[in-house]
Amino acid sequence: MPTPRQTSGSAQPDAFGLTAQAEISSSRLMWRLLNISLQYSRQCFWLVALQVMLVVLNLSTLGLTGLAIDFMQATVSKSTTSLRWPLGIEPPPSWAPFQVVAALAAVILLVAVAAAVLKYAAASAGASLSQQVLIRMRTDIYAKLQQLSFDFYDAGESSSTINRAAGDANAVRSFIDGVVIKVLTVALTLGVYLFYMLQMHVPLTLWCLASTPLLWLGATIFSRMVQPSYRKASELGDIMIRHLVENLQGIHVVKGFAREEEQAEKFAQANRNIRELKESIFFRISTFQPAMGLITQINMLVLIGYGGHLVI
Repeated sequence: MPTPRQTSGSAQPDAFGLTAQAEISSSRLMWRLLNISLQYSRQCFWLVALQVMLVVLNLSTLGLTGLAIDFMQATVSKSTTSLRWPLGIEPPPSWAPFQVVAALAAVILLVAVAAAVLKYAAASAGASLSQQVLIRMRTDIYAKLQQLSFDFYDAGESSSTINRAAGDANAVRSFIDGVVIKVLTVALTLGVYLFYMLQMHVPLTLWCLASTPLLWLGATIFSRMVQPSYRKASELGDIMIRHLVENLQGIHVVKGFAREEEQAEKFAQANRNIRELKESIFFRISTFQPAMGLITQINMLVLIGYGGHLVI
């Protein structure tokens, strides 16, 4: 039941004044999103700093656990090899082995508690940043919509405008929270772990990272496979919202001509189309993620096999 505003004009500009036929290159779109992210550089830096501290604490836990194992091995074998104690703090010579192990266990517990507190702080800061971005994006979009001319609303569909103002704002928030921060965190984490691993054993590190190109290749192929589906899902969302808006605006016509069942079936069909497409997307995701997990487990097998061979 289209309204006069929704039937005139073939082009459908979005909130930035672009028609449906216009396309933006991926690099330009990425640059726009990065510019938005730079507006929250302080919060992003704080989140990344928390993640780096978490990585350091996790490495400290691993180091202390390894130190406890080395100490017990040296005690059982009565080896005279000196151990490298953190910060040069050695237990008193009068301590029994049980006391040393208990002290190391207590320190590991304290580090784990500190890591849990930092993880909670990072989660809270991330949620706060997400809400700040979402609220500001919706406010800016609403202000932009108030400045557009009547030609925009005459040429476009209100359903598409509603969907963009609500759904796409959340997508931008997800980019900042789930892409920018995650990429920085993973890059810094990988750098710290690489530094630690290369100090331990260079060939073992390279063998453990041998499957990394496969991860990159799989992610690239998967991205190209699902991008058209996500675009189609956005279009189907516009159609569903359009049916809803048209029936709300023309409810007197629908009820006057007793077309309730027909319009309800149209809305149900639009909803089914979205559900079926989402199910196909989720099926691909549920297949992709275990496949990538299998590749990472191959790295673990290499670590256990080659690392065990080096130890033996």
